[in-house]
Amino acid sequence: MNKIILLLAVIAIGAAACQKKIDLQNSDLAGVWQLQEVSGGFANIKQTAATMGYQKTLELDKYGNMKTKKDGKLLEKGVFIVEKGKSMFSTTPALMVKIKRKDTKTANFQTPFSVALRGSDTLIVRAECNDCRQELYVRKRK
Repeated sequence: MNKIILLLAVIAIGAAACQKKIDLQNSDLAGVWQLQEVSGGFANIKQTAATMGYQKTLELDKYGNMKTKKDGKLLEKGVFIVEKGKSMFSTTPALMVKIKRKDTKTANFQTPFSVALRGSDTLIVRAECNDCRQELYVRKRK
């Protein structure tokens, strides 16, 4: 469950307002992302990939498929959608990601997360709550 929350936090800063879909090819989210840092939460933790003791990757493709892996082993897979919406972390519309895991029986997408790109190589994912975690990923080079 923590892994799912962590993944969602890495893909996110969101909560509501479904407005306009964003073309995934133009959003630059597609790629393999390596987790570098997790911060925040109720205890205000800050961990790096080295202190966590494992490697985690997030794989997103331009068709909306996603996978998370821990030390190269598949943790979960599913689909995601990207929309512009209102984030508690921004005064302007933000990229919001909703995830639906393939192993669940529900047809609904999970609570959205906000996502921000710093340049083309850094992805920040936040859960939309005051004491939730933030994950920072770096694009993995081939």
